[in-house]
Amino acid sequence: MRIDRKNMIENLDVYAYLYYALYESFRTKFFLLSAEQFTHKIESEHNLDNTAWMSNIRKEFNILSSLKSMESREMDVAKTCSPYTEIYRDGIVLSSNIPGLRSSYNATLLSTFSTRDCFIVGENPGTDSLLDLVRILLDHKCCTLICTNPFSEVHPLKSKDWIFVSTDTNTCTTFHYQMEVDSVQQMSSRVIMSVLRLKSSATSDWHEVIVYEMTTWETTGMLPPDVNALLDVIKLVQLREGTDPEGRIVLISKDGAKGCGLFCAVYNAIQQLQQDGEVDLFTIVRLLQSRRPEMISDLKEYVVCYQTVTEFIKSRPAQKVDNQKNTTQACKVEYSNTEM
Repeated sequence: MRIDRKNMIENLDVYAYLYYALYESFRTKFFLLSAEQFTHKIESEHNLDNTAWMSNIRKEFNILSSLKSMESREMDVAKTCSPYTEIYRDGIVLSSNIPGLRSSYNATLLSTFSTRDCFIVGENPGTDSLLDLVRILLDHKCCTLICTNPFSEVHPLKSKDWIFVSTDTNTCTTFHYQMEVDSVQQMSSRVIMSVLRLKSSATSDWHEVIVYEMTTWETTGMLPPDVNALLDVIKLVQLREGTDPEGRIVLISKDGAKGCGLFCAVYNAIQQLQQDGEVDLFTIVRLLQSRRPEMISDLKEYVVCYQTVTEFIKSRPAQKVDNQKNTTQACKVEYSNTEM
């Protein structure tokens, strides 16, 4: 490499990273499947008997768990050598510096399949942390807010309005903002969409945020009652992302891990299917756990990821699926001709 370009791999950190990348590739298995292979795997194994199907899924999940435990030990060792804030810098989302208020939000930045650090993932705010959520929406120019639980389940007073506290100016000693709700629309039996407008006293411009409320996933439930609730929101968020690709997406759940991990895993799997025609759910979950280990920490969640992605593949228009199959076959023929 240095014969062609002398300044390649010119420091120890980059050289050590090559070894680390090889180490990761050797200890991690790959489960990349086409859409057709993915559904065939789930359906054929499930038709045999539920025990055999769960056994194969459990093997994958156990590998994930073993990798996560190894990383935890590595993190414990690193803590003795580095400051805590350096180790967990990815888990802190910074806000504007306002005297008297904290300058960080306890959340995690996660990437989608196509966009780096697109998601800001945190727990449902209480009455004492609602202000921090508003600041995140404004400071990071977030275009979408997804609440995986009904507003009435989140607010301590069981209010249906939750985040829509008031249309008047909300204040603290050093921070002032205005909040308005333009419209509220029932998108499906499982999702309500609201258009929220925010403005801080530091600017005259209003900032628009689309809020999606999942009305059927209660805070007491680890899993959604219906996988279609996840698919409904994902389709809406993808449409929103198409109109504002630069805007970040804030995702909140009871603990910032359970519902958020499931949503992000399925979202990234669908993006990978749409762009590459293949999906590797194992690697997707592994990357999420490297940022937040509590995500997809239960076998049931991992199974629901498989079921939801399978449901998405089945729900796609038949003509579109056929076109993809024909394209794949054409590519194989072209490759064979090239070999010959």
